[in-house]
Amino acid sequence: MTNSSSDVEFRDLKEKLDNLKREMGKEEEIKEEKEREIKKKEKEEKIRKVERQEKSAREIVDASSIAAGGVGIIPIPFADAIPISGIQLNMIYQINQKFNVETEAKMIVGGLGTVIGASMVGRTVASNLLKFIPIVGSVAAVGTAAAITKAMGEAYIVTLRNLCKRYIEEDRNTNYLDMDDIIEEFKNNFKPPKK
Repeated sequence: MTNSSSDVEFRDLKEKLDNLKREMGKEEEIKEEKEREIKKKEKEEKIRKVERQEKSAREIVDASSIAAGGVGIIPIPFADAIPISGIQLNMIYQINQKFNVETEAKMIVGGLGTVIGASMVGRTVASNLLKFIPIVGSVAAVGTAAAITKAMGEAYIVTLRNLCKRYIEEDRNTNYLDMDDIIEEFKNNFKPPKK
C-alpha cells in the first residue's frame, strides 16, 4: 500500500466518521477538530519557515565573521574594537530581520555582551597586546575577531530558532521576543571559540 492510497483511505474513513458524528448531532465536535487540524498545520508551516530563516541567517554570520577578521588586521592595538562592535551589531540586526524579530538590536547586543564579555575579554586583550609584535599580532587579532563574531552569530541564530519554535508552540508572537528569554537562551547556546 502506497502513501497516497493510505492517505485516500484515511480521508475516506475520516469522512465516514464525520458523517456519523453529524447524524449524532456532533457538528460542534467536527468543527473543533477541523480547527485543531488547521492550527496544527499552521504551526508546522511556521516552524518550517523558521528553519528556512535559520539557513539564510548563516550567510550573514559568515560575511560578518570575514568582515570582523578584516578589521582585526588593523595593526594599532585596540583600534579595531569599535568597528568590530559595529559589525556585530549589524549582524544581530540583519539576523533579526531574517527571523522577523523586532526586538531592538542595540538592547540585544548589550545583553549578549554581558554573556560573552566574561569569557572573551581576556582573549581579546591578549590578541590586541600581540599587535605590538608586527605581523604576528595582527594575524592573531584577525583570527580572534573572526572567531568571536562567528561564535556570537551562530549562538544567536540557534537562540532565535529555539525561541521562535517555542513561541509558536505556545501561540505567542515571534516578532517580539522577550529580552530575558533571549539572554537566557543565548547563555545556553554560546560556546567561546576554541583557542
